[in-house]
Amino acid sequence: MNVKVKICGIRTAHDAKIAVSAGADFLGFNFIPKSKRYINPKSAKTILSNISVSIQVVGVFQNQDLSYVNELIGYLSLDLVQLHGKENIKYIKNVKSKVIKMVGVDSNEFHKLSKHVSFFLLDRKYQGRGKLVDPKKARLLSQSQPLFIAGGLTPENVGMVVRTVRPIGVDVASGIETNSLPSEQKIINFISNAKAVKL
Repeated sequence: MNVKVKICGIRTAHDAKIAVSAGADFLGFNFIPKSKRYINPKSAKTILSNISVSIQVVGVFQNQDLSYVNELIGYLSLDLVQLHGKENIKYIKNVKSKVIKMVGVDSNEFHKLSKHVSFFLLDRKYQGRGKLVDPKKARLLSQSQPLFIAGGLTPENVGMVVRTVRPIGVDVASGIETNSLPSEQKIINFISNAKAVKL
């Protein structure tokens, strides 16, 4: 079995096609307005209309109105919603798709949320900066939780992280960018190196 790969921060049809052709399993579209990777829903719709193969589509949100999240699930046929804020169990239970919940490695939320989410996304405390998530702690969590790992992943280190942590999936945005834009070669190398490891 190979690890699943999610390429996040898709903003152009070209980036989406590169990720799909390189073997990505999930495409992530960021709908958090303050994010530098924000994409408006209409642009995301246009990109998705040009993808002919079957791939899991993820919408990324943070503390946004539930009705808006559910509206975009319908508009874009999102397979999963990834939540990066303080969304509670009531909120999560009313999301009209599967949910990926972002948590920190030392979070105490795993037990109470595990019945209500499809996956946990393990990330650094401060997104976009800091060290990699502690691989030993992450490995322990991956033995009992359906885990994606993110934060500081690059084409150079993703193989080591997959071998050590053995997560269900890996998630990358900044690690496949050059000058804040997705790099075709980095996307290809990241996916290739992640999937070269047999779980």
